[in-house]
Amino acid sequence: MNLGNVYDALGRYQDAETAHTTAREVYQRVGLTEQVADCTIGLGNVFQGMGRYQDAETAYTTAREVYRQLGLPVRVATCTMNLGNVYEQVGRYQDAVTAYTAAREVYQRLGLPEKVANCTANLGVVYEQVGRYQDAVTAYTTAREVYQRLGLPVRVATCTMNLGNVYEQVGRYQ
Repeated sequence: MNLGNVYDALGRYQDAETAHTTAREVYQRVGLTEQVADCTIGLGNVFQGMGRYQDAETAYTTAREVYRQLGLPVRVATCTMNLGNVYEQVGRYQDAVTAYTAAREVYQRLGLPEKVANCTANLGVVYEQVGRYQDAVTAYTTAREVYQRLGLPVRVATCTMNLGNVYEQVGRYQ
């Protein structure tokens, strides 16, 4: 974990922004394009944590294009999923569904089941927010099954709690 990520995890967003920006400037000077994009994603995460959603969207979009040019599909999908998170937070639900679905397709193609499940669970959150409760149940159930197979009990529990929330919203208590 780099210093910018540590500060981000601690909620010290200004310090995190400074660390990522400083590192990015060095990487730019020496021509390390992938590392520049890595710092840009870090900045996107910081901006998202600060509620600067437009800046986060710009950072993720910029990094995604660099990764696309470098031929790094996992990183492209990660940026796309992060964009989905931003879209969800600002109420752009259809854009979030599109982003999560696109990232999930890449992860499926590359055989990354945990990342597929993450996208699926995120879709469940969006479906729940827009009242598509059966789609939310399907998404949470599917993600939970993958997390169970992978031995990720905390994620299983999160999906179970989310399913409970949906059932409560539709009055299904049995």
